Amino acid sequence: HSRGVVSAWVLTGGGAEAIAQLFQVPGASASICEVQIPYSTAALAAYLGSSPERSCSPETARAMAVHAADRARRLGQVDRSPKRSEATDSEPGTRAPQFWGIGVTAALVSDRPKRGEHRAHWAVQGDDFTFDATFRLEKGARSRVEEDEVVSRAVLATVLPLGRGPGVSSAMPGEVQRDSLKGRDLGDIGLRSSESIEIVHARSSPVLTALRNEGRPPIWFREPHL
Repeated sequence: HSRGVVSAWVLTGGGAEAIAQLFQVPGASASICEVQIPYSTAALAAYLGSSPERSCSPETARAMAVHAADRARRLGQVDRSPKRSEATDSEPGTRAPQFWGIGVTAALVSDRPKRGEHRAHWAVQGDDFTFDATFRLEKGARSRVEEDEVVSRAVLATVLPLGRGPGVSSAMPGEVQRDSLKGRDLGDIGLRSSESIEIVHARSSPVLTALRNEGRPPIWFREPHL
């Protein structure tokens, strides 16, 4: 809570225990400005502004994180009154806060057997980086409560370290880094030997970072070959 990150969270399908654990530590109001749980399909579509192709997918997690990051920036800047901002920014060694959006979407044990995988996807959109994680759970190995608990622990184990240093990774702007984490890499969070978490770090280019931080979304076009 004291790392200079202002975050907005949005979760659907699972992972809410992560928020409960964060709120148990005093000082949560310094780092969490909003939590939303659009659980139904209609609620998620209303949050994103359109219906995603799939509710539980890496693409949907990233879309949720981007939307949450925009809300974190808007809400976080409103909370920083002029007097408070001047006092904070003038203190030696302090820096402006980072604004993060965290999106979590999961397909876990339900009252009807699932044909597909039990899985969770989460993403973090920061000022100058995007972080993705995918966790495929061993099907039939846990109850609903146990699946939600391990997903929540996995989210915290991968997201919280991102705020401990000046950058999210050693990647250069525009570079993408991929990794696969097993239980031994994350400590005792309850991963089984057959399970891993696939993560992707991507650093934004300085131009795109400046556009986003100024609230000016870029428009892409491709010039056709004549």
